[in-house]
Amino acid sequence: MLLVNSQDEPDKEVKLMKMIHSGQVEGIIYVTHYNERINFKSLPVVTLDRHIEGVPCITSDNYNASKKALYYLKKVGCQNIGFIGGKSSTPTEVEKRYEAYLDFCKETGNPKTISYNELKHGEELMISKLFLDKNKTLDGIFCSSDLLTNACYLKLLENGKKVPEDVKIIGYDGVLNELVPDPVFTVVKQRIDLIAKELVRTLLLRIDEEEVEEIEYISSEFVLGDTA
Repeated sequence: MLLVNSQDEPDKEVKLMKMIHSGQVEGIIYVTHYNERINFKSLPVVTLDRHIEGVPCITSDNYNASKKALYYLKKVGCQNIGFIGGKSSTPTEVEKRYEAYLDFCKETGNPKTISYNELKHGEELMISKLFLDKNKTLDGIFCSSDLLTNACYLKLLENGKKVPEDVKIIGYDGVLNELVPDPVFTVVKQRIDLIAKELVRTLLLRIDEEEVEEIEYISSEFVLGDTA
C-alpha cells in the first residue's frame, strides 16, 4: 500500500497521482481532491465523500445525521442555533451538513446564523473567534468538524460562557473524543471502521470490473456527551 498526502496543494496532488500511476498500482482510494487535470479513468478508483463523475463514493449519512443533531438542540431548549463549517473547494457530501442546517432553519423558523467559508487547517480558532464575537446571543452551535467543535468550545470558555449551560455544542466526525478526554463532546460520530471496510470492498469490486453503486451511505451514531 502507498499512502500519500498532497498537503492541500493542487499541483503537488497532480505530481503524486502521476507517481502513483507510474508505480503500477491496481486501484486508488481517494480521500480528497482539488484538481480536474487528474485522469480517473485509467485506474479503478473509489472516493471518500468527494464527487467525481463516474467514480463510486462512500460517505456517511451527512444530511440525516445533521438534521437529527439540530433537532436535538431544539428539543433541549435552544432557540438560536448557529452553524459553523468549512466549505470545500470541490463538490462533496460534507456540504449536506450545511444543507441540513438551512432546511432546519426553514422548517423551524430558527434564525440563520452561519460561518461557512473555505478555510485551511490551523485557522479554526481564528474563524471561531470571529463567529462568536459577532454572534453573542447564540445558545446552540452545530459544528461541521471536530476541529471547529473544539475551537468553538475553547473560545466560548475564553468569552466567559459555560458549556452547556449557556451554549450547547454538537460537532460532527467523532474522533475528538478519542484525543481529548475532557469534556466528552456531544457529536455525530462517523462509523470510520464501516466506511473503511466499504471503501476497500468497493475498490476490490471495481478492480474485478464488477458493477457498484454510484454512492453508498453509512449510518452515523449520535453520541451524547457533556456539551449538549
